[in-house]
Amino acid sequence: MTASEATLATAARAVVVAAVWFALAPQVAAAMRTRWGLASAAIIAVTPSLLPGYVYRQTTLTVGAVARESLMLALMLAITLPLAAVAACLVRPTVDDRAAAAAALAGITGRARLMISLGRRRPQWAAALIAAVWTLQEAELGILLQAVGWPEWTLRQLRGARTGRELIGELWPVLALQAGLVTLGLGTLRATLPNSFRPVVPAHARHRAIGLALTLAGVGLVIGWPLVCLAREAAVGLGGVFAQSGLWRTLAWSHLLAALAAGLAWGLTTCLSRQRLGRTLLVALVGVGLAGPLLVALSVQAICQFVRPQWFQHPVPHLASVVLTLLPKAAVLAGLVAATRDRRAEHAAELAAATTPAASRLVFAIRDRPRLIALTLLAWAAYFDVMAASVLAAPALETTPLQLYNFVHFGQIVTLAAWLLLATAIPLAMAFVVFFVVRGQAVVVRRS
Repeated sequence: MTASEATLATAARAVVVAAVWFALAPQVAAAMRTRWGLASAAIIAVTPSLLPGYVYRQTTLTVGAVARESLMLALMLAITLPLAAVAACLVRPTVDDRAAAAAALAGITGRARLMISLGRRRPQWAAALIAAVWTLQEAELGILLQAVGWPEWTLRQLRGARTGRELIGELWPVLALQAGLVTLGLGTLRATLPNSFRPVVPAHARHRAIGLALTLAGVGLVIGWPLVCLAREAAVGLGGVFAQSGLWRTLAWSHLLAALAAGLAWGLTTCLSRQRLGRTLLVALVGVGLAGPLLVALSVQAICQFVRPQWFQHPVPHLASVVLTLLPKAAVLAGLVAATRDRRAEHAAELAAATTPAASRLVFAIRDRPRLIALTLLAWAAYFDVMAASVLAAPALETTPLQLYNFVHFGQIVTLAAWLLLATAIPLAMAFVVFFVVRGQAVVVRRS
């Protein structure tokens, strides 16, 4: 299989995912109005691909190509469901149903009729475009399930001792497709962020029921069944996890790298967005990060090979690749934090805190908590990055998710299942501890 054929296979999968969410975007967006729908979508969004990849890999190795591709497609639909829902919520239509009906009665045809149709379905187009881009970028799950596509082809080439400089030249169709979709989205949709997450599409009861059913099915596929399988195996192999050499060292390095990458990505986003020239540079960096973790890592590898190969002995290339990959997420989260920020409420809470110490918690909830949640999400994404680590990790500086990712290729063992659960539980516990410590310190400082 050539690079073009592999790219075509991934593009076909992306087209199917985009078509499904174009049709069902109103339903999944309506489900966001329910507490269960919002919580389920959030669970899917933060679930690392390593969990379902570990569980379903053994299934794909024993079934045929059609069943393997069907499972990969179902997982991609589940993974992109939160993205489609959020996109359909945030993008407002420029033409309502009454205007479209009036245009139909007036007999408007041609380009004007097309523009009316596009404006009416902007939320659906946004959902379809973001789902297609994410499907084109998804590499970790495709490699673990050995699904036909450019990520699996790229891994085979890397195992054949080919370098990033050679592969980037052959993977230009992937870059061209992603660039075209991103340009189309930015040029035609021009999404604006509202002051809340309430869907702008009609929230009919039937839509909510269908969307909630789809969301719960996605939770069961992505996190429900994998957790059941992992817990069953981990109960037997938990004792052997702590015998792993270097376990705590790799865990400590993984958390340090994630914290550094999240802080750098958030700092770059907030600093560059304050000036016009900085915003231009930020858009360029976000455009690079939108290429996806594997393509960004290959590009960084190619640059290092050309400029200074000795850099591979240090964690700088790995950190730079993770930061570039996080920048699009950081830009979106910064936009959401800014859009939901109410300066009058902040000022009122600060005035209340000056006289009433109990109001300090209100200041934290209004001003500090959104930014802390954004940083936590960025650190979580950086912690479970595998593609950049697999290409650029320095010797003796492998991350825990990368070690797990490498071991998964050799099969499922009870110790590995326990290790995977432990590697997931520790950052969750640390996030809760940091959240409550920061909250408590903010309250103490304001009281003093």
